[in-house]
Amino acid sequence: MTTSVPKEGTSVPKEGTSVPKEGTPYEAGRRAEYAAIAQLRIEGYQAVRTAGSHGPFDIVAWKDRDLLFVQVKRVSNVEAIAAAIRAAEDGLRAADFPVYGPWGVEIWIRHKAKFLIYSPRLKH
Repeated sequence: MTTSVPKEGTSVPKEGTSVPKEGTPYEAGRRAEYAAIAQLRIEGYQAVRTAGSHGPFDIVAWKDRDLLFVQVKRVSNVEAIAAAIRAAEDGLRAADFPVYGPWGVEIWIRHKAKFLIYSPRLKH
């Protein structure tokens, strides 16, 4: 009998329960964040995930003198894109983050392994 050890940060389901195809929403969101970091690095940015911060952004990235704050949302269907954008904008409003300044603010929506990148236009 072989026993597999789960990767760090993953949970082991109780016996007799099934694991959802995509895992938990947290795991799916985390995968989307890492995909965004990979894309930013391809574009020449340094990028870090702000894990556990519960702040308005998931990623902070920089290249030369450019600074970029990114909120990543993952959706499973096209109909959820508008709601994901609204949720991200609501989070920015609640944090009272100054969207306009010498930095970029973007919302990246992950759907079917591709990103839709949106620049919020917020009114407080």
